[in-house]
Amino acid sequence: MPTNNFQEFKRIPWAEDVYYSKGNKVLYERRIIYKAPFMKISDDFCSEWKNEIKDDWSANHKLIAWAFLLSLNDKKVYDNYFSKYLDVFKLGGANAEYYMTLSTMYKEYSE
Repeated sequence: MPTNNFQEFKRIPWAEDVYYSKGNKVLYERRIIYKAPFMKISDDFCSEWKNEIKDDWSANHKLIAWAFLLSLNDKKVYDNYFSKYLDVFKLGGANAEYYMTLSTMYKEYSE
């Protein structure tokens, strides 16, 4: 997960996979254990979203993380920014993979 300055990343547990038996079956459940820090959408985020170079996908890693973390606390941010990311910005390479991972994590978190 990105740290507060979005320039560094830190390994933080996101979920735990639990396997257990019930009768003669083995069952599986994923439990989300991550607690999102409360973050509100800010002028800084909106400004960076507007000013980011739309066709330079290599520079968008910070903005992807920022939109994701804001989305965990605000469905409107998800609807208006994170889910529309691919419509606005070009993505490639590691950033495309990162975006897909965060998309999956968002779906798991919001279930």
